[in-house]
Amino acid sequence: ILRSSERKKMIMIIGGGLVAFSVFFSFVYHPRGTVDSLHWIKNESDGLSLAMKKNQPAIIDFYADWCGACTELDDKTFVDDRVQTMAEHFVMIKVDATESSSVTDNLFEKYDISGLPVVVFLRPDGNEMKELRVTGFVSADDFVHQMEKAREQYQH
Repeated sequence: ILRSSERKKMIMIIGGGLVAFSVFFSFVYHPRGTVDSLHWIKNESDGLSLAMKKNQPAIIDFYADWCGACTELDDKTFVDDRVQTMAEHFVMIKVDATESSSVTDNLFEKYDISGLPVVVFLRPDGNEMKELRVTGFVSADDFVHQMEKAREQYQH
């Protein structure tokens, strides 16, 4: 049995530990949505038309089901709430290159793509912001940074 002063000390230690854990957890954990929470347009020309109509920049994610880094983008980057919130300022386009077709071949040539994944950032007029192109997997932190740079570039 603990004395009154020992109980107070124990409560203070446990309480301090819970506060420290809560602060740490809030910095480390970012809530997650799902990749389908984003409103993806599955057709590049439809997406570009919408971007022009809405006067918003566009992001095109070129992916394939067999691509490990593509799956990683879906599972770790696009599900992050910060990415999903920023995505509201873009027209989001997802091009499935799982199977080669004349459509995907033409898009790969148009955007000079030689491997996956590739994410391109476009102005509403369809011109690419080439310095923001993402190849391979990037973390949510890095992707949000690219999205912020795209918004800054477009707004100027």
